[in-house]
Amino acid sequence: MHGDESPQFARSLKSFIKVIKVFRIDDAFDPETLDKYNFCDYYLFDTATIHFGGSGHKFDWTRLHAYNIRKPFLLGGGIGPKDIEDVLKLSHPKFAGVDINSKFEISPGIKDVKMVREFVDALRKEI
Repeated sequence: MHGDESPQFARSLKSFIKVIKVFRIDDAFDPETLDKYNFCDYYLFDTATIHFGGSGHKFDWTRLHAYNIRKPFLLGGGIGPKDIEDVLKLSHPKFAGVDINSKFEISPGIKDVKMVREFVDALRKEI
C-alpha cells in the first residue's frame, strides 16, 4: 500500500493477502507510525515526495537504524543499477530486499530484464 491507507483498512486486507505498507521518509517522518501498522508483513521505506513514489532520489538510509523496526523491510527510493555497493553497505537485521524503480526501465513500466538480472546476480554474489 503506497498511499494514506488507515491501519484499519490495511488490517482488513490481511485476511486474504500479504500486506506491504510503504512509509515515505523525510525529516518529518514519525517512526512511531510503524507501530500502527505492526500487523503488516513487510514495510517498504521510500523517499518522501509530493506524489506517492517515483522521485528517483534516495533518502538517508542511516535513519533506519534509529527506528524501532520489528518487521522485515524493503528499501526503495532511487535505487538504480549502480547502487549495488550502497545497498550492500546497509547492515540492518530486518533488511529484506530492495524495490527497484524506473532506472531499470527501457520504457515507462517496462523493466530491462537483462539489467535487473545483472543487478540481482551482483547482489547475490556479494551476499
